[in-house]
Amino acid sequence: MAFDYLHIPSFIAAIKEEKPFSTFLRDRYFKFKTAFATDEVLVEFKDGNKKLAPFVAPRVGGVTVKRDGYSAKTFAPAYIAPKRTLTIDELKKKRLGESIYPELTPADREAELILDDSNELDEMISRTEEWIASQLLVNASCTFYEKTENPDVNIEKEIFFYDGQTNDWIFTINTEWDDADADIVGDIAAMCRYQKSKGIGATELLVDAAAGAAILNNAKIQKLLDNRNFNVGEVDPQLVEYGVARLARLNCEGHLVDILQYVDEYEAEDGTSTPYIPYGTVILLAPDCGQSLYGAVTQLENDDQWHTYGEKRVPLILSSTQNQSKELRLASAPLLMPKRRHAWLKAQVVTANS
Repeated sequence: MAFDYLHIPSFIAAIKEEKPFSTFLRDRYFKFKTAFATDEVLVEFKDGNKKLAPFVAPRVGGVTVKRDGYSAKTFAPAYIAPKRTLTIDELKKKRLGESIYPELTPADREAELILDDSNELDEMISRTEEWIASQLLVNASCTFYEKTENPDVNIEKEIFFYDGQTNDWIFTINTEWDDADADIVGDIAAMCRYQKSKGIGATELLVDAAAGAAILNNAKIQKLLDNRNFNVGEVDPQLVEYGVARLARLNCEGHLVDILQYVDEYEAEDGTSTPYIPYGTVILLAPDCGQSLYGAVTQLENDDQWHTYGEKRVPLILSSTQNQSKELRLASAPLLMPKRRHAWLKAQVVTANS
C-alpha cells in the first residue's frame, strides 16, 4: 500500500522516523529544545554570574538572595520553504538502485520519490540552520533575507545578542598567531579568563584551517610537548563522524581547552564554496551553549482549511492538474540562540594578507 503523504500528520511522523541529517555546529552547540505553536518564538537567556553565597550568624537564619534576571523578547523566525516538482515523466523513470524491469507502480514510485525528496529538502534546511549557527558564533547576530514574490525585493530581518553599538562577544589579540612572537597559549588563557569573568566556562576552541595551522606550527607550542602541557587529542568517533579534527588539548595557564578544527563549507547563492568558519577565526565555547527553537508553520491544505503545526519540519503537497505535476514543499521556522549572555567568544587570529 502506498504511503499516504496527503495526510500531513502521518507525513510528519514519517519524516521523524527518518535518520535526521547531521550538522556539527547545530547539533553540538545548539541542540533542539522546543517547537512553538505560535509564529513568534520566545527568546530568553540569562546572564552568567560569579556571586558567592553570604555568611550568616546562626541566629539570623538566612539572607535573602535576589534571583538573577534574564532577557526575554519575542521574534518571528525567518521562514524556510524549499520545494521540488514531481511530474508524470519522473514517475515513469527507473529510480537509482531499481531493477531494469521495475515492479513498482507509478503510485508506489511517487510515494518513494516524495519521501526521498523530503530527505533532500531536509538536508538543505539543515545546512541553512548550520549557516545560522555559524553566523551567530562569528557575529553574535544573524541577518536573514526573506525572498518575496518580487525577485528584486527581499525582507530583511536581524537578530543580535549584544547590547549597544559595541559587540562584546569579540576578543581582540595583540599579535596574530602566524607571527613567530605570538603568545597563543596566553591569548587563549586571556579569552578563558574573560569568559570566566562573565560567569561562563569554556572547554573548546573552534578553529578554521588557517588558525589550526598557526597553532600547530607555533614554535612555543611545540616546545610544550616535552613539558606535557600540550597533548595531541585522542580520536573521538563523534567528531570523526562530523569531519571534525581534534588537533590538540592545551593546558592554557590552568584552562584545559580542546582545539577542534572545523573546515566544512556550503555553496553560496552565487555558486562559490564558502567555509562556515571564516578564515583565521577562532571561537571559544562549550558544547550545548545554545539551543534551537522553532516557530509554528500555518498552511492551507487539500481540505481548504488552515492548519498550524508546531514542528521542526512541516510538509505540504501542492497539485496542479493543468500542468500534470505535484510539488513537495518542506517548511521550517528555526531560531537558534545562546542559553546565556556571552555564551561564546570569537577572535580573529590570522588575516588573509598576513
